[in-house]
Amino acid sequence: MSPFQQRATHHMFRSWLFNGYRRLSGQMPYWIVPALIGVSHLFPLSPALTPPVSSVFASRPLAVRLRGMR
Repeated sequence: MSPFQQRATHHMFRSWLFNGYRRLSGQMPYWIVPALIGVSHLFPLSPALTPPVSSVFASRPLAVRLRGMR
């Protein structure tokens, strides 16, 4: 039998510390950018950049506002 098959989990956590970090850091741009965009939508940097909620509904009548909330 091959030694690779007999000791498949030998030093698994020790090798993951370096190899896993390298693999995760290589994938970071693919998941950190969408995560930052989502968080910036929830917590904007400046409140002046986001319109208040009342101004969005102020120009429409009540019936239109209620119909759009369904």
